[in-house]
Amino acid sequence: MAFGPPLLRQRLTPLVRCLGGMLLVSSCVANAREYRFSPSALEGNMLTQQDIDLSLFSKSSAQLPGVYASRVMINDVRLDDADITYLGTPGGELTPQLTPDMLRKWGVAVDKYPELAALNAAKPLPEPLSAYIPQALATLDFSVMTLRLSIPQAAIAGTGKGYIDPSRWDDGVPVAFVDYAFSGSQNQDDTQNNTTNQYLNMRSGTNIGGWRLRNYATWSDTDGSHHWETINTYLQHDIDALKAQFTGGESNTRGDVFDSLQYRGVNIASDEEMLPYSQRGYAPVIRGIASSNAEVSVRQNGYLIYQQNVAPGAFEINDLYSTTNSGDLEVTVKEADGTERHFTQPYSSVAVMQRPGHMKYEVTAGRYRADSGSEQNEPDFVQGSLIYGLNNSVTLFGGVTAAQDYQAMNSGAGLSLGIVGSLSAM
Repeated sequence: MAFGPPLLRQRLTPLVRCLGGMLLVSSCVANAREYRFSPSALEGNMLTQQDIDLSLFSKSSAQLPGVYASRVMINDVRLDDADITYLGTPGGELTPQLTPDMLRKWGVAVDKYPELAALNAAKPLPEPLSAYIPQALATLDFSVMTLRLSIPQAAIAGTGKGYIDPSRWDDGVPVAFVDYAFSGSQNQDDTQNNTTNQYLNMRSGTNIGGWRLRNYATWSDTDGSHHWETINTYLQHDIDALKAQFTGGESNTRGDVFDSLQYRGVNIASDEEMLPYSQRGYAPVIRGIASSNAEVSVRQNGYLIYQQNVAPGAFEINDLYSTTNSGDLEVTVKEADGTERHFTQPYSSVAVMQRPGHMKYEVTAGRYRADSGSEQNEPDFVQGSLIYGLNNSVTLFGGVTAAQDYQAMNSGAGLSLGIVGSLSAM
């Protein structure tokens, strides 16, 4: 129902529309204003008695500094759950207080970076992590309480595929065993002469608490004439910290630098079987730089032999499986945006070569053990040998043997010569 004369309604209509538009604009402007919370709106006088600044909460995603229980992930791999102290920034973000000890615990190769290694291991880093490890980044995802560390692959302590921490090793169960082989024969000729031969080959041992006792003996009988002979008896125990093995008794040296010889004494030698399969034998270390989260692929003779995702920054592939195949390695770095870079890593080796930084050694002290029935002298002697991988191309080796009337020294190098091949020189 309409009221008033028609002419008046027509004149008022434009005016009403104009006023409505002004009110709408005024409302939008009012809504666009930035409002701040006033602490005085809280009941009680607690805030008036304390100097508390609540301006932090006016910033988006800001959180109070303090200690938070956090999930720790490095390069998207969950490693730990820890209570971590966070400090605030002017922008309201939280920065973790990390120590060198924490980084070591999480598998970061702290000792590769002298400035980082020189810091107090138990005190927080005075500078951001990127100041010590280029392109490293530490951020907190507060919504899921996760500390995400992006660490260049080259800064991760290399343990290799298949690595098992020595703390998880065990010595097995106590056991005693005998492994034997027996054979015999009886011959009778036309003159009714009988000849009987019997032979027993026996290897026995026992394992108790990490100690392994071994004995190798033979027994023979020819027409009633018996003969026992002990070839060797020795005791062994692993030395986990040195990745080595102790042997005491009668055994043989390995013969890596000198010819193998029999001895009666003690021996300590590195044991490659304590390493993961990906660290045994020789393979080059591949180094490069990724501009983003990238995929690194390695091919040999057209076959894909390795693939790994790496974080931005320098990467180092040191866990290639050793291979007897010849042929250089073709490396492809595929960035997050799809771009690819290619380069070639030369690969050729001789038996003596070791991975860069790997060391193989042996020390023996005792008495030379001559062959059974031999009248050779059995002098006391000391022998030591060392093989060290200097880099991808050079492995150095050397050794010394000393006895009362005999001294010998040996040294040389194993060289990888790229497309020319490889060479061992003494």
